Amino acid sequence: MLHNARRHRIVLPTNYGGIDPFSSAWWFTGWSHERWKRGLAPPDRPCVSGARSWLLNQGWRAHGLIGPTEMPPACRE
Repeated sequence: MLHNARRHRIVLPTNYGGIDPFSSAWWFTGWSHERWKRGLAPPDRPCVSGARSWLLNQGWRAHGLIGPTEMPPACRE
């Protein structure tokens, strides 16, 4: 999710099932669905801290929830 490894040109082994272990996907609450979690176990501990601003907490949601397969423009190359 979010393609952090890909953005940093890290090739992930196929046993990750498409989930980027370097991302905060498990703790993100803005997914349009959570089907991607089926059959997977979350990492042992969170790797994120809570958002502190209105924009990061809820303002961005005015544009809609994010699909797990969406990519930032820089990853579409």
